[in-house]
Amino acid sequence: MARTKKSARRSTGARKGPRPAYEDPAEATAPAAPQSTQELLIQAAQAINSLQYEQAKELCFAAVEAANEAESVKDVRDALEVLGTVELELGELSEAREVSRLSQQARYIAQCHGS
Repeated sequence: MARTKKSARRSTGARKGPRPAYEDPAEATAPAAPQSTQELLIQAAQAINSLQYEQAKELCFAAVEAANEAESVKDVRDALEVLGTVELELGELSEAREVSRLSQQARYIAQCHGS
């Protein structure tokens, strides 16, 4: 009995749809949506775990800015506490003290406002 050759083409199981005829260049260059303070702090924590302290510091600054824009004293406090930790890891003791002082002020304000 003779064997017949199977087709060399294999199916991946997924069918590809038709490609769009036109892609809007504005969509490709659109800026990413602003991230929430909590998302930025999660990314900062991941950077800290990877020992990327400079990146974590930048993310903390962005988180403080986002929290200020959202007028969330609690989020400002959280971002400052993480930033203080990063400053300590970088050996920036005077900056860490200043951040700690600001964090304590934010904690006091949050307690007064019930946030």
